[in-house]
Amino acid sequence: MWRRLWPKRSDTINCVESQRDNDDQPSVQRLLSLTDGVVAIALTLLVLDLKVPLLNSVSNPSSASQLWHQLMSQRGLFLSYLISFYVIALFWTFHHRILKHAIGHSHGLSIVNFVFLFAISVIPFSCNLIGRFENNSLAITVMAVNLIFAEVSLLGLIWFTRWKHLLQSEEDERHNESRRIFSYLVIAILAASIAVAWIAPSWGETVWLLMFLVPFLGNRFSQVGVETAR
Repeated sequence: MWRRLWPKRSDTINCVESQRDNDDQPSVQRLLSLTDGVVAIALTLLVLDLKVPLLNSVSNPSSASQLWHQLMSQRGLFLSYLISFYVIALFWTFHHRILKHAIGHSHGLSIVNFVFLFAISVIPFSCNLIGRFENNSLAITVMAVNLIFAEVSLLGLIWFTRWKHLLQSEEDERHNESRRIFSYLVIAILAASIAVAWIAPSWGETVWLLMFLVPFLGNRFSQVGVETAR
């Protein structure tokens, strides 16, 4: 009876140490909130790069063809904005899926998360670079490397939660396995776009459109993996 009422000394020490760790490190909820804020700012900065054509850029403001021509002159910026918005949305979704099931946090989790946020914060710059230097091999490479760095940081977050045993169940582990497949596909597409950009710059950005197929392909590969495991 007394053992049930009075906790073991080792349990008490573990609780105290855990509490100290929680005091020293930001909670998972705070990391999620911080990530939400950075992602919201990044998305806002992306749309600010889209410029409305000036009235003096067309001889006839009522001409639809002239306005269309001015808009098409920014097609590289529109495409990079579309891809960047989509990829950031994927990053945000998978980031939440990784951390929302974490049972706690450990030293280093916030550092890995800040590396991910750094990659996200640079995306508006890379997107603007593409808009100003359309069909430029180096600009396409900078954008692709930026997105690859963000993907690798997400993989690092998955690896860290697994290494520190921060996941709640095997189901969470399976979700992370599926997320790794998504990351590998995105990295492969971005790496291919870099190679294409230095051969045919006008096609470099077009390769990024394959990323819209990543969720479908990732689910297919995940299903094949589950069936093989069975």
